[in-house]
Amino acid sequence: MTKAETLKLLNKIKAYYSNFSLEDYVKEEWIERLKPYEQEDVLDKFEEHLQGDKAKEPPKLHFITKYLLTTEQKKRYTGDFIINCNLCGKEMPLKEYDNVHYKKCLLIKSLIPVLKEHGEDVSYDVLDEYDYETLDRVWEKYVPTKKDLKDVVGNIANG
Repeated sequence: MTKAETLKLLNKIKAYYSNFSLEDYVKEEWIERLKPYEQEDVLDKFEEHLQGDKAKEPPKLHFITKYLLTTEQKKRYTGDFIINCNLCGKEMPLKEYDNVHYKKCLLIKSLIPVLKEHGEDVSYDVLDEYDYETLDRVWEKYVPTKKDLKDVVGNIANG
């Protein structure tokens, strides 16, 4: 963080905590200690403090920096593995794969043959432009619901 960013943070802390000291020695220490960190990470930690058990007290410098990676550490270590999706082959961070990609990718891969059965030849890339909710509505339109599926199975058994 730059000196200006740190001073802005200290003033923000002071706005929340009137008993927070803004003496020169405090400013100097925070400026020096926060220098290797990124502003966004530090602000996120401050927000975490505001939501935590100790929110009634001003944050301690060691809490703000605890578990943060410096800018240099981030360059060397992203904290996430890069993987290839086993369905589409795209490369991405594991976190993105787990949180967003896999569910949507599986739906797209399932939709392609269903749409082909209905005479629509559409590619993965075209479907990938849509959000998950839209794709889910398309799925519901073309694939029978559980109730409809029971009727289909019942008709086959009786037929």
